[in-house]
Amino acid sequence: MDFEKEKEITLNAIKNSLVLTEPFNHAFIENILSPELYFMLIERCKNFKNPELIQVRNQDSNKFLNNRYNFTNSKDDIILMLKQIFSVKEIKMELLSKFFINPVSFIDNIKIHDKEFEVVFTEKDKFQNIHVDIPSKFLSLVFYLPEVASESLTDDDMEKNSTVLYDETMKPYYSAKYKSNSVCVFAPHFYSYHGFSTTIERTAIVLFYIDEKLLNEHDEKIAEAHRRKRKEKDFETFKNNIFEKLNKFELIEYKNKNLEEIMKRCKINAPNGRVLK
Repeated sequence: MDFEKEKEITLNAIKNSLVLTEPFNHAFIENILSPELYFMLIERCKNFKNPELIQVRNQDSNKFLNNRYNFTNSKDDIILMLKQIFSVKEIKMELLSKFFINPVSFIDNIKIHDKEFEVVFTEKDKFQNIHVDIPSKFLSLVFYLPEVASESLTDDDMEKNSTVLYDETMKPYYSAKYKSNSVCVFAPHFYSYHGFSTTIERTAIVLFYIDEKLLNEHDEKIAEAHRRKRKEKDFETFKNNIFEKLNKFELIEYKNKNLEEIMKRCKINAPNGRVLK
């Protein structure tokens, strides 16, 4: 498989995509990979669904468990190809430029978060808590891999099994679709509220761009809140960490806006960036 050809296909898909502004800035990019690479990715992920390989993924509660296969130590050529494509500086720059004002100033510190680069398998009739991603994540990408062609899914299936985005009143938006060879991309911030639910079995790959220094700082501050027996309040630390990050790395969405006022409206009210109604 020709890496340069695959890179150009992905780069052009990103360049030709639009940033949608409701309920917050995000992009839904179709045909993100070549049909050949996408088909091979689907087949590999079917193999990873082996019960002997998958692990339980629990980031919400015991009521919401799904299965995952982490790619950290994977030597699979297709997984390595996907990682290599999204590690290219030109592709990272094209994606970051859709959301950040001056990504050239920090792009060299941005890398794929290996610990959460994984395929996630979710059974039908599940619901993930509304949340925002940790502030050290600069971009969140969710690749959709339905095991049947999109033409075989109803419009409702494609809407209800994608990433659900919420506005500040918690009204859901379904602008991303659970379609073959597509990806939803957004930059985490104070009200990048999202989650997902399932009406069918759902397969998706998650990939995050992070700054490792910010990740370590975030973990240390949350741990300190716990040591001081402030676990029930660590979401305040979480919000402060978002503020410090966005004050340094300015979002297009927040240009000329008062971050302190925006933080006051933030609805995070539970640990790990969760929003409990």
